Amino acid sequence: MARLSMTTLGFALAIISLLSAQPCVGQGTNAYNSLLALRASLETDETYGAVSTAIGVANLSMPIAMLANTTGVTILAPTNEAFGNLGAAVINCLANQPGLTLLSAVLRYHVIQGAFNATTILAAAPVSVPSVNGALLNLTKTGTSVFVNGVPVIDPDTAQLAGAYVVHGISSVLIPPGGLAAVQAYCSSAGCASSPCGAGGVCTPNPSGSYSYTCICSNGFLFNSGTCIPRSSEPYQTRF
Repeated sequence: MARLSMTTLGFALAIISLLSAQPCVGQGTNAYNSLLALRASLETDETYGAVSTAIGVANLSMPIAMLANTTGVTILAPTNEAFGNLGAAVINCLANQPGLTLLSAVLRYHVIQGAFNATTILAAAPVSVPSVNGALLNLTKTGTSVFVNGVPVIDPDTAQLAGAYVVHGISSVLIPPGGLAAVQAYCSSAGCASSPCGAGGVCTPNPSGSYSYTCICSNGFLFNSGTCIPRSSEPYQTRF
């Protein structure tokens, strides 16, 4: 499998793109504002709401939009089901990590500098390209199907603005090399992996605390014995 630098890849794919004569869509549109609007509109989407929300939580909306406005950007968007397969405990842990470094690293692994549609990728594959995270992504193909690290692209070109951005839907969350071990180690040590706060609270890692986590309990719940319990279940509670 070829391994190309971003400069070489950009040059090669630019030629391929010209040869494929892709139609220009949205010329003259402000790519920065367009991508920000797209991310916001997808927050309630039944298929891609989770990744849109995660990008917002990790404060990556503007950096990605800036790439769209300069070099162009390709976003590999896991479906809501793909995020769900990570498990609520892991998602909760990543979303509450101070600094959000692990979540940011995972999300940046889904972003490629340069706007490459499915036709362009099919023409170039197999090829390894660097993600914005810095780690390589392996793009392969079988017939007309594209795969990223073996994960199928199930919704190619689901959103695009010519020269600015292309979004491809994928069926699994991509974890950068060594990332899974880092996530598991952090979330386990943080104490949130088992969702100790229950349905009535949000777990925040707090390694220096008595329980190695803090429960932020919702209205109607209170913290008791390491978890959030309904107020009506409070031991020795007197009800009037």
